[in-house]
Amino acid sequence: MQRIDMEDDATRQLVAALLAQPEVRIRRRWAALQLTLWCEQGWCEPCGSALFRVTDAGRRALQTQWQEWELQRRPDEENRLQRLGIQLPEQAPATVLGALLHGDRRHVWHADEWQQLQEQGITPLDEAQIRLRSAVGFSLFFPDGGMLDLQEPLRLLGECLLTAPVVARLTKFLWHSQPPQRVITTTSHASFLLYPLAEHELLLWLPTKAYALLPALLAAMPGAPAWWHLGDLHPQALQQAVALARSVGRPLQPILPANLDEFLAAYGKPLDAASQWRVEGLSRELQIRLAPALMAQRWLEQEAFILAPAWQP
Repeated sequence: MQRIDMEDDATRQLVAALLAQPEVRIRRRWAALQLTLWCEQGWCEPCGSALFRVTDAGRRALQTQWQEWELQRRPDEENRLQRLGIQLPEQAPATVLGALLHGDRRHVWHADEWQQLQEQGITPLDEAQIRLRSAVGFSLFFPDGGMLDLQEPLRLLGECLLTAPVVARLTKFLWHSQPPQRVITTTSHASFLLYPLAEHELLLWLPTKAYALLPALLAAMPGAPAWWHLGDLHPQALQQAVALARSVGRPLQPILPANLDEFLAAYGKPLDAASQWRVEGLSRELQIRLAPALMAQRWLEQEAFILAPAWQP
């Protein structure tokens, strides 16, 4: 078996990308040459212009050598922590564990690495959180019978924050008056702050890393309110929103300005060749609503239309 130089940072990043992503786009000549050699080994295969993916045999080979490299480094990691007097807590954010154990807070974690940590009694701490704005006060009800009244914090602060552990324990929203008819999620904190919230709406700041919290949150809201999403008008962001819609079992309803064509003319950005608009996977209704962007092959930052005077019906 060909040996991989895992001590080389660039090579290690290439291996991590191949193991983590279904396809990897290669732009650097050295990486293309490396992947050509791995293709000859049967570890990778081309799947488009400058695109490569790892084969089943390649995944086994790369994971084996990655694990061997990890085992070789582990004594140094443990010695370093001991020298510094650091004891890892039972729960810690992945960024902290990555910085301490791998020297990189952006370390790409693999399932076997998490398993090794769990065998030592260490689990990742979910850092995801959401923020809420609502014109209607509400309380949160929990399975142990506890109840948290958020009407006054909402009145004084204008918003409240829920962490992943709180959402996981949440049983039900109890509204103090007429519940909202529409729940709106947005990925931008700026949009969350400036969106002109109507009385019948509940607004959630939901960054992409907190997407997994939405199903439990909607399930805790009685009356099945409609769900709409405010995000960048970009092919990649739209596909993420489509996946989010699938996770909650709802159709995707993007919030768009009524005069979308004018915003595209004023603030639209051209798409690069790798990010062209395509209609595959989009409903007929979505294609009609997005027609100005699809025809112009341009995209919009959501912050550019957050102050639109009117929205599409």
